[in-house]
Amino acid sequence: MAEEIDEPWAASEEQRLRFAGLFLLEFMINRPRVFQVWLERDDADLEPILEWLLVQEWVEGDEDGLFSCNCYFDRLGQPVVTFVARKLRQWPPNIGTSASGVECRNDEVLTEALKLFGTVGFHGLGYLEMKRDVRTGQIQIIEPNVGRPTGRSAIAEAGGVDLVYTAYCDAAGLPLPPAREQRYVGAKWLDLRRDLQAAAVARRRGDLSVAEWARSVRGPKAHAIWSRRDPLPFMVDVVTAAATGGRMVASRIARSVRTRVRQRSVQRREAGRPAWTP
Repeated sequence: MAEEIDEPWAASEEQRLRFAGLFLLEFMINRPRVFQVWLERDDADLEPILEWLLVQEWVEGDEDGLFSCNCYFDRLGQPVVTFVARKLRQWPPNIGTSASGVECRNDEVLTEALKLFGTVGFHGLGYLEMKRDVRTGQIQIIEPNVGRPTGRSAIAEAGGVDLVYTAYCDAAGLPLPPAREQRYVGAKWLDLRRDLQAAAVARRRGDLSVAEWARSVRGPKAHAIWSRRDPLPFMVDVVTAAATGGRMVASRIARSVRTRVRQRSVQRREAGRPAWTP
């Protein structure tokens, strides 16, 4: 029986290259100095791996210029529910994930989503994220997703649109719910802890006041984690984030101390004195 089972390490060359590409991408993003060292090695043969990586041009624009469309297409490939929103803030700023969002009307994004999924006869939950490039004024596709609700999709239900329930009813052969048309009631989606962090940074920059933040989150909303009935997940999230932040601060302090010690040692050696130690 064991002889009939492929060995777990018997991966094809193509699979190994794909895995290596993902591994290398992680270093490019999170450990750029290590990646730079690899590039400078004479024996570094990265060309086969880099073929599996997709590099996308950075689209210039503010966080609130990023729009999304959640939708569901039935068995005939017809859109039966859609919901358009945009980001308010993200954490970390500029390159992070959504911290808050608000529903909005953007027919350009809606049309592009219907075109993208509709022309291929797609069936299921779809999501399209687009961003307006401030250099050209054009709106560019950032990320499509299929087959699942997205992190901010609960904003549809907060706005009175039964997005996920529509998908359930269609899959179960039940009558579709009537609440499938976006009514633009100003619904919000809020990841409270991350949004507070993003708002604090924006306030330090002079881009957002406390009153402006309060107004931005007012109205019907869906929360990512916070719930009055079950606050424990939110509390765990805050404690975990605080611990992570504490470790980052401690690491920065340690690096600063080591740098100062090295600099002091170099200065003492240049002066002909014994190296300084703490």
